[in-house]
Amino acid sequence: DLNRFLVYRKFKMTTLQSILLSIRWGDVLTSIDLTEAYLHIPIRPSHYKFLRFCYNDQHYEYVALPFGLASAPRTFTKVLAALAAFIRDTPIRLQCYLDDILLLSPSSSQANIDTQST
Repeated sequence: DLNRFLVYRKFKMTTLQSILLSIRWGDVLTSIDLTEAYLHIPIRPSHYKFLRFCYNDQHYEYVALPFGLASAPRTFTKVLAALAAFIRDTPIRLQCYLDDILLLSPSSSQANIDTQST
């Protein structure tokens, strides 16, 4: 089990309380789930050897961030935070939790625009 050899680093995640506090009366909420989000984060090639496994006598290695890796939530949260910071420079309001993005729009028509823009 690789996780027992990893150093766990605490990190700040969005809380339900902070999400609730960001919602304004009349907001239209749009939820976006990033499908297989971790698999979009590449692993440094020199680290492939640490992410090998055997299945049916075949050897494999991850080349992208695997689900179940103890450091994966922190890594993905940091990547998504950088993207969210870029989007927050626009009028779009959003909250992120792991691979879920919540858009907060003042109307249905603006929600459609925000969703297409994101």
